Amino acid sequence: HTGKVIAAAAAPAFKRLHLELGGNNAVIVCADFDVAEAARKVAMGAFFHSGQICMASSRILVDKAVYDKFIKELHSQVAELRSGDLRDPLTAISPLINGEALARVEHHTQVALDSGGTLVCGGRRLGPQTYAPTVIVDAAIDCLPWQEETFGPLCLVNKFDGKEEGLAMANNSRYGLSAGVLTYDIRLADYFCSGLDVGAVHVGSHSFHSEPMSPLGGERDSGVGRSGGKYSTEHFLKTKWISTEVSAGPYPQGF
Repeated sequence: HTGKVIAAAAAPAFKRLHLELGGNNAVIVCADFDVAEAARKVAMGAFFHSGQICMASSRILVDKAVYDKFIKELHSQVAELRSGDLRDPLTAISPLINGEALARVEHHTQVALDSGGTLVCGGRRLGPQTYAPTVIVDAAIDCLPWQEETFGPLCLVNKFDGKEEGLAMANNSRYGLSAGVLTYDIRLADYFCSGLDVGAVHVGSHSFHSEPMSPLGGERDSGVGRSGGKYSTEHFLKTKWISTEVSAGPYPQGF
């Protein structure tokens, strides 16, 4: 909402903007990918920094052929994530930034469950401002946390049947920041990379990547423009055509 207000204020003067806004990012798990490795990558993408990353892997789409096995593996991976003293390098789950963030995660969790989702793990407080990493399966894809950014330790997992359905489900969001595609099939990867309406696609990994020289930015409600390396400045540069006549030849008659 804030980005739209800023864009509206800048529009009358045609000011150029770079807006890096929110995300609600999908990871597509294809049937050919190692299921245990997929679960490990999804757990990392969803719960690093307790999910407080705009590129966090919040919506996980899994081919129906490996869906049940993936859920078991993801549950096992998430169960190993530790919370506690932040000075301990093995601590993976940390407190949320404030009480409002905690309340939002709790609300989104309840909405997903009310929409028909089933709780796999989490769904509770671990401390005054710490929420357990939460996995919910089969929530409605039009529910609030599927459509809006949670910015906390909550990920929704749904199955898809065929690459066309998987792509449609991944694009079923007003956000378009980043995505991950877990497959070893280069042709399948190309299909998803071409069809995903996002600013970045990471094949063989989760959706959370940032490199200082690579273009970072999104589509639709995820923002305008790209940052990183030369991309941080070129959006604000103007292109001017300059020509110089170095020799004047004969003009046509009448000129």
